[in-house]
Amino acid sequence: MVVLLWIIIFGVMIGFRSMLPMALLSWGAWRGQIPVAGTKFAFIGNPWLLTLFILLAIAEIGLDKWPGTPNRTMPAGISVRALMGALAGATLAVAGLEMWWKGLGAGVLGALIGTVLGYSLRQYFVDSFRCKDFYVALGEDIVTLIGVHWVFTHIPL
Repeated sequence: MVVLLWIIIFGVMIGFRSMLPMALLSWGAWRGQIPVAGTKFAFIGNPWLLTLFILLAIAEIGLDKWPGTPNRTMPAGISVRALMGALAGATLAVAGLEMWWKGLGAGVLGALIGTVLGYSLRQYFVDSFRCKDFYVALGEDIVTLIGVHWVFTHIPL
């Protein structure tokens, strides 16, 4: 049960940045820190998938700073975050000896919460402090990195 709470928190990080947490999850699986070897989610640690997630994370971080980038609450943004939340949640659940479908649900829930929360917080900081969106987006990148690290160092796998 505790693993599922951590999966929800990880899902929130996916709502902030969809590919960065996935790249770090894949990296952890590739290094053996996320124990998925021998499971149906072992593919997460594949070096080719890891490379793809890293490239997508770099692209997402860069494109997010551009003014013309659609916001995450558009259907495509929500769909990608829900899909990544489902995949990450199921993977972490199997690694944490939970049922994969419970992790899938927890991951999607966290990703949806994170999507709305991230969008709302970003708008709040830009409007309230009259700062550039670019700087708030950088802060969001840092929060995501710290949040994923926090989950990985505390989740009982």
